[in-house]
Amino acid sequence: MNELSPRDEHAHVMRRLAAFGLMKDIIRLYTTMKPDELNYYFNAYEPPAHRGGQKWYRKKYSQHLGDRVVRVYENVVGDICDPRRLTPKQLLDVTVAYLSIYERDDVSVNRIYHLIMNIKAGVVAVEKSCAKCKKPYIVQRSIYCASCNTIKTASRNKRSNDKTFERISRDSVLPNNLFVNTETAESLSA
Repeated sequence: MNELSPRDEHAHVMRRLAAFGLMKDIIRLYTTMKPDELNYYFNAYEPPAHRGGQKWYRKKYSQHLGDRVVRVYENVVGDICDPRRLTPKQLLDVTVAYLSIYERDDVSVNRIYHLIMNIKAGVVAVEKSCAKCKKPYIVQRSIYCASCNTIKTASRNKRSNDKTFERISRDSVLPNNLFVNTETAESLSA
């Protein structure tokens, strides 16, 4: 198989990033290619539409997504806190890996890019090891990652719901006419 020249490899990477929907302003930072060369490729994959803003990962559901981006980056590229500049090839590799593993997530290449850049700039902190699962995560005032926090909260809620259910079923008396046909109830008790 013939290897691509560095120029052709760069063009290929930029076209794929354009196809994933990377913003044109970001593409201009990484390439000297003319916009006309890339216009054909833009949004070929139809990424999810997002409003502007870079603090999407502060919402509870988005914390999972941010943690996933960090973990995919660390598996594909290496240390996400490394201050070296993010290359287009690395961004493409992380995006392809993320979207193939978590294809239903509401994450686009732009969100991945901005999160990685905010981590590298020190705006977003990353803890290297969750106290429970030992995986890296975005710090959100907790010693646990979003997944472990969700599991902990869900199990706590399940326990409290089970106790509530037991209390209601043991202490409650239903009126005779509620949900029960009296004829059916009499025939069942006989």
